[in-house]
Amino acid sequence: MSDDQLKTLHEHYKDTFALQREREKERDLLFLIVIAVLGVLFLEVGHPVELREALAEPSSTGLKLKVVALPWHAIVSATWAMFLALLLRYSQACVQVERQYPYLHDLEKRLGMLYGDDGTTDMKFTAFSREGDAYTNDYPMVGEWVWLLYVVVFPALAITAIFTLLNIEAGQQDLPIGHFLFDRTVAGTAVATIILYRFVPPIRKAGRKLLACSRPVSRSAEE
Repeated sequence: MSDDQLKTLHEHYKDTFALQREREKERDLLFLIVIAVLGVLFLEVGHPVELREALAEPSSTGLKLKVVALPWHAIVSATWAMFLALLLRYSQACVQVERQYPYLHDLEKRLGMLYGDDGTTDMKFTAFSREGDAYTNDYPMVGEWVWLLYVVVFPALAITAIFTLLNIEAGQQDLPIGHFLFDRTVAGTAVATIILYRFVPPIRKAGRKLLACSRPVSRSAEE
């Protein structure tokens, strides 16, 4: 491969890496927004009177928002819908980021081979291993802990929070049936989204590995 082709591949790698960083920033921002909206839902559902009173207080400019006059259950349902929309977008952003890493690793391997760095030197890492070997080598325990929080703890807490909100709503005598059904439909979709995105893929992956290990070895392989 010529130097021009190598340069083109390197430029493509840099552009791909920059795009990956932008997607990671979007993912991280969406995560914080999703948590914030879920917190707003807890205030709206668990402490509606206190929240109305707080929002009805005059601002520094003297403006007083009459939240009491607004259809409160409609506001709650709208917040549920916003939560689901943001959760869907967050899940999409996570999938986009995760699917791009294998491609980046492949580009690094190709660049390393074309650059003539095959890992046989005395250097600890090859020239192009920023997202591959150099990143995963001696991975710190705090990184493993944060990964566990993102992958297991936070999704489990989110599902628990959703069911807690539904349980609180079920005890509200003045909740119209339309909003009752709408909120439960949205909440069920949110729970399904979390399960399908975060829990199903690793279970399927583990199942495939277990199935592959349990398959009998063919006679030709034994021979």
